[in-house]
Amino acid sequence: MCKFVPVGKSDLLNTNVVSRIVPMEDDSGCVVITNDGQHFLSEFDLTEEVDTFERVRAIIPCKGISSIYLNRDGSTEIRPCAFIILKDNGKVEPVEFVTDADLEHAAFNDEYGFQGFVPTRKV
Repeated sequence: MCKFVPVGKSDLLNTNVVSRIVPMEDDSGCVVITNDGQHFLSEFDLTEEVDTFERVRAIIPCKGISSIYLNRDGSTEIRPCAFIILKDNGKVEPVEFVTDADLEHAAFNDEYGFQGFVPTRKV
């Protein structure tokens, strides 16, 4: 059984059928769009309620792959990637081992996020 969230005055909506949530510009709630195209207005922003934190299906060791990160200032960083994660929805992302130094580096460079993979250049 899945999670149900309140929409409208007395309706509950199964989160399995939610395709997209669009927050209202004035923070007065959101519009929930279902897989079949129906629209429901909620006076609460249900983004966090519906977020299912995709499950990891596999962790795969890899060689010769680097991940690209985009910083908020528009610059990019390329880092070697030892493992990748395969998620329920088919997305593949790098496994990030974070130390205190990494957190400090990320905060200093105002990192934005993972963008994709590239082959690692041999030196």
